[in-house]
Amino acid sequence: MEIDTKRVSDVQEQNLQSLLRQACRLRLFSSLKIDGGVETEELDNPDDFLYGQWMSVILMSGQALQCTLKMHYFNDSALALSSRSLGLASQKIKPTMITDYMRELTNLFAGEIKSQLFANEILVGISLPLITRGFDEILFSDNLGKFIVRDYWKFCWNSNEIVLTSETEVFQPEIFNSVTIKEFNVEDEGEIDFL
Repeated sequence: MEIDTKRVSDVQEQNLQSLLRQACRLRLFSSLKIDGGVETEELDNPDDFLYGQWMSVILMSGQALQCTLKMHYFNDSALALSSRSLGLASQKIKPTMITDYMRELTNLFAGEIKSQLFANEILVGISLPLITRGFDEILFSDNLGKFIVRDYWKFCWNSNEIVLTSETEVFQPEIFNSVTIKEFNVEDEGEIDFL
């Protein structure tokens, strides 16, 4: 009997994490229509498992990987983000608009990740985003397999933040030996639309 000793290498893990983070950052900047003022930071205590009042979840899956991406946020940060992006005063933003905006932003993050993966010849499909109360990392297991990559980071601006977490099961780790981030012109791809 042959024992499988393969695992996701440190380089493969870093390449995957970099692709996820940079894709989300590119899309956030195009959504906010800014070139700066938003910082990407590590989480101080990722083991807290409590990152926000709300959580938006989207799944990406294909032959090479299966990824759960979650965006955690509090009402004040979501209001500031949607107000800035939509160009409306915060008093004019209704709670349903915030929910729709955050759901669509999560969808745009996943779409940008899908585009970046496709540019590296990795095909995935994406689900529809889901928003729920977000008081815990309910969808993540405490068990980490040798092909599971987790990442935790946040985008901060002024006194606001959104936290992103990902758990990716990698089925073909060798694909992530070398990946590149493509600089797509996301401004030409349209803005957030409410249907």
